[in-house]
Amino acid sequence: MKGVTFLEILIIVGIVAIIFVLTVPIGFRFYKSQYLYNTTEGIIQALRRARFQALSQSESNYGVFLGSGKSGRYILFRGNSYADREDEEIFEVPEDIFFSGISEVVFSKFDGLPSATGSIFITDGFATHTIDINQEGRITYVSSFSSGGCWGTGGSCDPACLYSNYGTLTDYYIDPGCSASCDPAGSF
Repeated sequence: MKGVTFLEILIIVGIVAIIFVLTVPIGFRFYKSQYLYNTTEGIIQALRRARFQALSQSESNYGVFLGSGKSGRYILFRGNSYADREDEEIFEVPEDIFFSGISEVVFSKFDGLPSATGSIFITDGFATHTIDINQEGRITYVSSFSSGGCWGTGGSCDPACLYSNYGTLTDYYIDPGCSASCDPAGSF
């Protein structure tokens, strides 16, 4: 009779374990990248919708509020500012998505010009997406780049992306050129 030896079973279990160990991190990173992509697309759509409503709904300004750091949501609102909003629509995002850059944009009625121009950075710790808003109100997805490990709060560097305040993540800022300008012992 032929059978399976204990050594053969160990070899098969070892191969399965190696495959599992190699594929789980890839799957996890893919999962996180999809959340980042979906959040970025959602913010772009909210910005475009706010601009469109400001242009077509002549009685009010419309805007989007992102906050900064780990806000867990972005908000499409009607009004002159988020603080003075008349109506809002809230969009939840995963807790490990962070915002930096412009935190609030209001598009003026009639002409759709933005109250703020510049970049919005959306990150999950592995990669960062950038959305630009120009002075005419054009909203564009500019880039996606992997984090070079240059994260920090209050202008200080944290190459391990673990900067915390008593175990809770704090406001994050990204230095897109961090490979040359971030010194783990210094600041950017």
